[in-house]
Amino acid sequence: METLAPVRLQRLASFLPWALVSLILLWGGQLGSDPSDKVIGYGGAAVLAVVSYRAARMRLMLGDEVVVVGWFRTRRVPWSEVEKFVVTERGLAMRMRGGLEEQIPAFPMGGWLFRSMRDSMRADLERVCAKAEQARRGRRGRK
Repeated sequence: METLAPVRLQRLASFLPWALVSLILLWGGQLGSDPSDKVIGYGGAAVLAVVSYRAARMRLMLGDEVVVVGWFRTRRVPWSEVEKFVVTERGLAMRMRGGLEEQIPAFPMGGWLFRSMRDSMRADLERVCAKAEQARRGRRGRK
């Protein structure tokens, strides 16, 4: 099984802010004297700890089926449903049979903040797309 994931620095940049806010909320929960402070602090810290963990784990796995690990769920897609992988203005996507496109959360294009880096991001996404397409063509040849 081949795993396609963002580069380590990008994963760290996705994980670190959520983890930092989680620690701040945890600290606030410890310092708070009111029960609602504790609920918000500890509850928020727990939620953001899960978000930071998922942010670091997002990836695309290509094996007997396509496995998309996203923010909220892991989705398994049979190769027979995948028409091709494409790079859109929003990032890497799977074009499914029937024309629907499913965005792959691990490989976004980036928002308005990253406009100056879009050419570099597009080049990186094109490389990932080529690897995914190569795996898809290889799977199609086996069946």
